[in-house]
Amino acid sequence: MVEGRGNSTGDGTGVPAGYVRVHDPAGFSLAVPRGRQRQLDGNQIDYTPDGGAHRLRVGVGRAAPGVNPHMHLLQLEKSVRALPDYTRVRLHQNTFRGGDGCLWEFTWTDSKEHPDPRRAVDQAYGTADGREYVLCMGAPAGDWAASSARFQVALQTWRPEPAG
Repeated sequence: MVEGRGNSTGDGTGVPAGYVRVHDPAGFSLAVPRGRQRQLDGNQIDYTPDGGAHRLRVGVGRAAPGVNPHMHLLQLEKSVRALPDYTRVRLHQNTFRGGDGCLWEFTWTDSKEHPDPRRAVDQAYGTADGREYVLCMGAPAGDWAASSARFQVALQTWRPEPAG
């Protein structure tokens, strides 16, 4: 499942130093920092070094008929608004890997598992064959600069692949 390392090429195929490319059986590959453990949470896949305080989550599914990634994240935001101290940083449509996409960033305070202020960013997009992916980085707000940089590596190295 894990292979390779090397210098970043900037074209989505290179893996920066300190990262490894994972080929996930759910149908994608991307670079994650060394030492990240794969964990399943329902139909979502997490890569985390610390049980979820810092995590890259990938959701893989089929796009609902008539629902684009922007609409999907707007629907999801309705439930996330109930989180303590929820604040939307941004939510806008974009294009990612040639597909319709949406980028959503927000903050909240997680009073259960991680009591400190938290921040997350989601990049959702759909493919021509009807698959939808959501890549989400969540971390303590105080560690956001480093976490945001790791998210950029994930986006730059992201590739959908056949499942299995």
